[in-house]
Amino acid sequence: MPRDKQCGFTLLEILITLFIFSIGFLALLRLQTLMLQQSQENYFHSIANTQLQNAWEHWHIDAKNDRAIALENWQADNARLLPDGGAHIEMQTRNVDIMLFWINHFGSDKKSQISASAWYVL
Repeated sequence: MPRDKQCGFTLLEILITLFIFSIGFLALLRLQTLMLQQSQENYFHSIANTQLQNAWEHWHIDAKNDRAIALENWQADNARLLPDGGAHIEMQTRNVDIMLFWINHFGSDKKSQISASAWYVL
């Protein structure tokens, strides 16, 4: 039996293959992390849009009632629903500018701020 012919793979070929697969696997892990971050960001944007709609409804429903109490309850909801959430409301002549803000704490201790705002004509 001749021993000249090579059967199987060399150790170097296996190591190169494992290296290529590990790079691909790490890329997939990074992609999964980015998808989770984007999903969480979209979730908080959805909550913020709902809260902006709630503020608008409270503004019109509570026009004859005490708006300060309704807005105080709304602010408490923002703090409960959004991480480090709050709002800034600016009232002008016939306009109300509402800005919601919260801090996204995903992944590390580094905090990033994301905001959503709406402007309504009364």
